[in-house]
Amino acid sequence: MSFEEAIDAETERLAGCHARLRAGPHYYCRNHHHLSYLDRGRYGHYLQKWLEHFPAKQVLVLYAEELFANPNRVANETFAFLGLAPHELGVASAHNRIGYPAMPSATRERLRHHFDDDRKLLEAVLRKVQGRSTSPATR
Repeated sequence: MSFEEAIDAETERLAGCHARLRAGPHYYCRNHHHLSYLDRGRYGHYLQKWLEHFPAKQVLVLYAEELFANPNRVANETFAFLGLAPHELGVASAHNRIGYPAMPSATRERLRHHFDDDRKLLEAVLRKVQGRSTSPATR
């Protein structure tokens, strides 16, 4: 399937997964793990759920952009958060660098619209948790 076809089919492909995931803490839904392109991108929703169970001081939010740009700094930020000594990671190599065609502007707009409410929720949750209002991509 193309990406557009996959996101069109997501609701059908995930039918029943959410109810079973909520009902059984150890239930594994293969389709949710591998075929949920939109649902698993709801970071605000999921971060808010984590904060219902853990205090904000126990949650460290990191940005992938920052990790890719400076893996040693982000790793050491993580080590410090965990109370561990700093450590030099060495040279990181890139994996899974596949040349994909540019996303069509209609698809990009569709995704922007789809995630708009969750992006706002994520910004609000991050403001409460860490004083960050936006991700690096929207700063």
